Amino acid sequence: MGATFAAPPERLPHGGSPGAVGADPAAVNGLVGTPKHVTDAVADATIDFVDRHKNGPFFAFMAHYAVHAPVADAQARADLLAKYKAKRPGTGPSVPAYGALGEGLDQSVARVVDHLRTTADPNNPDHSLADNTIVVIAGDNGGLGLYTDNGPLRGQKGELHEGGIRVPLIAWSTNPALVHGNTINHTPVYVTDYHPTFAALAGASLPSGRPLDGADLSHLFADATAELDRDALYWHLPGYLADGRRNQHPQSVIRSGQWKLLYNYEDLSWELYDLAADISENRNMAAERPDLVHLLGHNLIRWLVDAEAPLATLREGRPPLTFTVTGTTYANGRTRHLNRTTLVVNPGEQLPLVLQRH
Repeated sequence: MGATFAAPPERLPHGGSPGAVGADPAAVNGLVGTPKHVTDAVADATIDFVDRHKNGPFFAFMAHYAVHAPVADAQARADLLAKYKAKRPGTGPSVPAYGALGEGLDQSVARVVDHLRTTADPNNPDHSLADNTIVVIAGDNGGLGLYTDNGPLRGQKGELHEGGIRVPLIAWSTNPALVHGNTINHTPVYVTDYHPTFAALAGASLPSGRPLDGADLSHLFADATAELDRDALYWHLPGYLADGRRNQHPQSVIRSGQWKLLYNYEDLSWELYDLAADISENRNMAAERPDLVHLLGHNLIRWLVDAEAPLATLREGRPPLTFTVTGTTYANGRTRHLNRTTLVVNPGEQLPLVLQRH
């Protein structure tokens, strides 16, 4: 349909501000302009936090700035930058600063792991902290094509194809009862699972009220053959990230087993991929499997309703959109079941998800 839509207003949490929890602001500000690289400073702060809390349960969230744009010589540690500048460029993206930032990140994780291995656990004689600690390492999105090659995955950071959302997750501990090492579990999971997982490991209760999207993964860490009792994963991006490199437009997505279904709000179209046979998402099977589009599409609509998901709106100055629906729609937080009904979307109104009945 070629329409252009505006993202809904951003929802911001009430109260709070970013910063180092429990740290002296003057000490944090004192790092500015010092020779210490920020990646090393984050590792130092994490190790210090562990030492200050090792007598009781602790949760350390080590959120690195690397690897993230801007990626240039000024962001890299000098010794690592020189190492990668001395290497012969590869056939794909070859950015020395990116390699330097990546190795610096690896070194920082190794330092924390080594500290857990070599630090005695005050509460468990003859054991190190690593025997009662789980380290979870994961990215929050795929790589940006300017610096990385996500192949064979399609897409990149900011996009809802696999190159933007499929990342590795690594769990580690020296205690096999916590993590069954040297194994692979192919169960799809996502970042909302961390909250219930860490709560379960700590013996903490979850907040009451609205149900959580996430699931407890702790049994998957301990048993590589374990499975997760969940029907599907969902993503919803009602806005744009189209900056010349990326081309993400308003979409909603459901992943159930090997099947992934995407809905495109701009032209009311569906994409269906069998990720077991087509990890690159090259073959859209929506026309071949209308039964799956119908089944997964209804599950996606139910999730949007439960999440009260906002949708993009038709921008002011655009002509109204008119289309006929025989099937189910979602917009403005509710579903409608229509039979040969003509809908008109005016500027400022949400463009619905439309699941036509065939």
